[in-house]
Amino acid sequence: AVKFATTGATLAKEAEHHTPEQATGLAANQPASGIVHLVVKTWQPCHQYIWAVMAGAASGSPADWKWHITDAHEITLDGFAPGSQWSFACAYKGTDDDPVIFSDPITRFIS
Repeated sequence: AVKFATTGATLAKEAEHHTPEQATGLAANQPASGIVHLVVKTWQPCHQYIWAVMAGAASGSPADWKWHITDAHEITLDGFAPGSQWSFACAYKGTDDDPVIFSDPITRFIS
């Protein structure tokens, strides 16, 4: 914060920092064949959302999966082959120095 030297009054308040928590409430639905709509609980201080996608059953860390980064708490992805299995996870993105903590992954068969 910037303070006046003579009075000590605060001129501006520094922004409060919030460290990202684990994303929660991840859900998937399929509005049409080969399309998956993902939604996660919003987190107000979030700068962006990192969506991790992996073919097959969840394995390894979502940090190593394919990522899509958005400004919204939901995303629609297409191009999935019917009958295939895919896993999904999401993380809240804070500042560049903040840790990335993914949600528990979910796995779905595509219709």
